[in-house]
Amino acid sequence: MEPILLDPVSLRKVRSYFDRNLGGVTKIPFEKYLHDTLSFDRSEEAFALLEKKSTLPLAGKKLLEIGSGFGTFVLNAIERHGVRAYGAEPEDVCCEVSRGIFIAKGLSPEPISRCPGEALPYQDGFFDIVYSSNVLEHVRDPGKVLSEALRVLKPGGTLFFVIPNYGSWWEGHYGLLWLPNMPKALARVYVRIFGRDPGFIDTLQFISLAGAKAMARDMGDRMQVMDWGWDIWEQRLTGLDFSGWAELYKLKKILAALNNLKILYIVKVIGRRLGWLTPIIMTAKKRG
Repeated sequence: MEPILLDPVSLRKVRSYFDRNLGGVTKIPFEKYLHDTLSFDRSEEAFALLEKKSTLPLAGKKLLEIGSGFGTFVLNAIERHGVRAYGAEPEDVCCEVSRGIFIAKGLSPEPISRCPGEALPYQDGFFDIVYSSNVLEHVRDPGKVLSEALRVLKPGGTLFFVIPNYGSWWEGHYGLLWLPNMPKALARVYVRIFGRDPGFIDTLQFISLAGAKAMARDMGDRMQVMDWGWDIWEQRLTGLDFSGWAELYKLKKILAALNNLKILYIVKVIGRRLGWLTPIIMTAKKRG
């Protein structure tokens, strides 16, 4: 499927957003970022994973994406899967562009709300599914976002969060191998060695698997975690069964080299013990 095409004004806004936020972080060219961000194929992969992990049939259900970016996942869920999807996004540019895309498609822009994940403008128990991918590391208060997600979720509903694991060997924003549980002071020095912007480190929440489990425990009896995504990690690790979106093409090359050395099985065994899965894929049910 072809990615979404932007009008010239929206394209300039996205370019400015990329340069301002990611220009000193990633080495991928803007054209790849644009293609991957607006790709329906990428959102289809994300939707397929959500369907696989969800115990609910998704068609006709109300779904919220926290951190909806330029709206590709929400749009795809509405157009191709019959989901009553909404997006919560704090960035002005992302909201403007996604609403423009909806209007260009002949759809109401109403599903896109400008708001942080810590203060969702929805009533209690409004959604059947709350979904978020690669967002929790960017928010001010991850625990508050998780609490808000549970508040707007119906009892028995599915919470599905994809979270980069800073207790693993990979950092996807910079596209670099990583020292598990690296402290931020060392991380700033590390990324500077590779000519990257160390200031971006200060915008990130370094969430590990242990940290994600602690947040889940803090929710008390409000949720039950069903899965952390170990099966997906092992499948991707040993089968290289993932796409090269954004910086992931580099990780795929590294894993292919390790596979040639016949040591991926050892990585899998040790990784199980030390919590190296990446990303964390937290699937949970809200208790009634």
